[in-house]
Amino acid sequence: MSAIVVFLCGLATALVTWIAVNGAARAEKIDPGRVPFAILIFGVAVGTIAARGQATADGLSLAATIAGVTSCAIGDARTGYLFDRATIGLSFVLIGLAASNGHVLSALSSGAIVAAPLAVLFVLTRGAGIGLGDVKLAVPIGIGLGSVGGLSALGIAFVSGAVIGIVLLARGRSRSNVVRFGPFLAVGTAASALTPIAAVIR
Repeated sequence: MSAIVVFLCGLATALVTWIAVNGAARAEKIDPGRVPFAILIFGVAVGTIAARGQATADGLSLAATIAGVTSCAIGDARTGYLFDRATIGLSFVLIGLAASNGHVLSALSSGAIVAAPLAVLFVLTRGAGIGLGDVKLAVPIGIGLGSVGGLSALGIAFVSGAVIGIVLLARGRSRSNVVRFGPFLAVGTAASALTPIAAVIR
């Protein structure tokens, strides 16, 4: 599979997802800032590397997942929101890629499995421990990475988030300071996709 094709697919997904983020943010009268080209290109490059050696549909799915989640995460960092327009749109893109490989049902079930732990946490904490947007972003992560890779991404996100939280507290930040979880989900997604588990179990 050509790396150029994978890169272009990831770039298209990143830009379309960002357009969705931008449109949703402006509809809420929030300025999401300029298009973050440098970060998006970095995310697309990571996705292209992760897709090496994968079958065509699986490789495209990995690249598109990382690229799209990166766009959503930037939106979360800048606005404090993970917009439905972006997360649901990304899910449909990834479902389309899964359909081209005949894996729609497994992709949907993986999305549900990965979102389930965050949904439980959201209900138990009444939204104080995790946001509903994070739950929704977990769906495309599961669709794109599969259940094992998606759960691995969640684990990495929680660990990295905890480490940053401890560092911020050590530097005198208050517990009341909000730390957006979307960027950590993006880090977890990229890290999980780059590990051998993503290439073996999908």
